[in-house]
Amino acid sequence: MTYRSWLAMRDRCDPKNADKWPRYAGMYLAPKWQRFEAFLADMGECPEGHTLDRIQATRGYRPGNCRWATRSEQATNRCTTRFLTYRGRTQSMTAWATERGIPRGTIKARLDRYGWSVARALGQRPLPRRVRR
Repeated sequence: MTYRSWLAMRDRCDPKNADKWPRYAGMYLAPKWQRFEAFLADMGECPEGHTLDRIQATRGYRPGNCRWATRSEQATNRCTTRFLTYRGRTQSMTAWATERGIPRGTIKARLDRYGWSVARALGQRPLPRRVRR
């Protein structure tokens, strides 16, 4: 799995593949990571259920900016992820929804549509669903 991840990384960063991977056009790849042995020495083996992730998407593939991450971790590591601070802790809206037992859509509507504060949106439990007869 580690070798395949390395190959995919190189493929995405190859200027000849810009039409295949437009989001990665011009993406930086550390010169030493052109060699699999150097990549492996810096990253180690890929743990089961993980894939290669850039911590800061704009900084490219380089030592110190890559990690092995789960799908969930990668989904949170996006520029579109909305982070909320509540009771001194900051985490994604999705993480708060899971922790507080409130549907993510409810939190989003409370903040965006109704203009609630974060404290009110996360502090107030949703009303129980009515059962249709």
